[in-house]
Amino acid sequence: MEFTTAGRLRSEGRRYVVWGLCVEAAAVVGMLSAHGEARDSALFIMVAAAVFVVAGFRSLRRSRTAFRLRVDADGVTLLEGRLSWSQIDGVALW
Repeated sequence: MEFTTAGRLRSEGRRYVVWGLCVEAAAVVGMLSAHGEARDSALFIMVAAAVFVVAGFRSLRRSRTAFRLRVDADGVTLLEGRLSWSQIDGVALW
């Protein structure tokens, strides 16, 4: 049995990518207009924003894969730990 976490992961991925690109653009403008040590801090912000963009793309890629549930005598176990119990509670098993 497979379920997808597409909605949650897709919204998280979009948020990381969009905000990361916005911060990246602001850091580029700041780096071009700054001199000395201010350039170093703008470069650090650019690297940090790039990490968020990469995390966003990873989240978007994971949104296309299924997650795994194990149903046994102990109940329902989410093997990847990416959903809260309220989201799992919304799933109806036939």
